[in-house]
Amino acid sequence: MLATNSGSGAALARPARTPLADFGFAPGSFSGQVYGALLNPRQALADLGEAVFAPPYKAPPRAPALYFKPVHTHLAAGQAPRIALGVNGAEGMSLGASLGIVIGRSCRHVSADDALDHVAGYAAVADLFVPHRDFYRPSVRLRARDATLAVGRPSPAAQIADPDALGLRVSIAGQIVCESSTGGMQRGVAALLADVSEFMTLQPGDLLLLGTLARPPLLRVGQTARIEIEGLAPLDLPAALAEEAV
Repeated sequence: MLATNSGSGAALARPARTPLADFGFAPGSFSGQVYGALLNPRQALADLGEAVFAPPYKAPPRAPALYFKPVHTHLAAGQAPRIALGVNGAEGMSLGASLGIVIGRSCRHVSADDALDHVAGYAAVADLFVPHRDFYRPSVRLRARDATLAVGRPSPAAQIADPDALGLRVSIAGQIVCESSTGGMQRGVAALLADVSEFMTLQPGDLLLLGTLARPPLLRVGQTARIEIEGLAPLDLPAALAEEAV
């Protein structure tokens, strides 16, 4: 667990934000738990159409729907992602590009107005998963494969004026395959942090993904990839390898 710079003064004293440098992040590495927000892009929810009104939920989600990327999914700097060929009939992995929100101090029951004060920085994130349609019940087997999460070098929050208005570009094998932005979300960064902190505590070093693209491109074995988010260090993925048979 990473230590914070919180003081030991009066009980009502506001805890200090942990400086980004104190996390010891290096390009492609990170610390803490990793959570992703499902269906946060408005287009992702729209693409489900009438399915959102089908049983068992019968309505769009009212609170953030989260999934987890455990430590075995995390890629070290320069490590190639793995492609789970044939799983669920897949010929490649969905390359989910997202803004990563690095938590800088303990975040619980915060308001949207105060939420950004709890952010240490932002990073470009590549979240790979086996293509599937059932996002209401994210499958661990499809979402949490080995070597499927890469994080670029974080930039301090103070350098990003508006995290909800950053251009985003995805390239595969040197060709631009998608251009989007961090806008168009059901919940922007502050609103997402506020709503998530209503039911769980985010700790310094945790990483919360704003939401991957609604229609992610497919990454195949042998292909390289790059994710660029305006104002952040680009994230480069080496040529993808086939997942090793067990």
